[in-house]
Amino acid sequence: RDERVLGLETANEALERFEQAIDEIVRETPGQTVAVVTHGTVLSLFVERHGRGVAFELWRRRGLPSFVAMETNSMRVAEKVERI
Repeated sequence: RDERVLGLETANEALERFEQAIDEIVRETPGQTVAVVTHGTVLSLFVERHGRGVAFELWRRRGLPSFVAMETNSMRVAEKVERI
């Protein structure tokens, strides 16, 4: 996850950037429902970081479109929909 395979950042760098953006959104929108749109790779890494699976397995199962709903206070996964 620390090797640049495609693009200008590693998986870990992308995850850190995404995590910081999510933290900022949550701070700026207390008590609100928000939607964040991203690509499946960083979403899978983010869900794994919060204890809800293995990133590669999550990524492989995702259809297009798909989504993950999380509670902002705890970052607990509330719902995973792999294919709409």
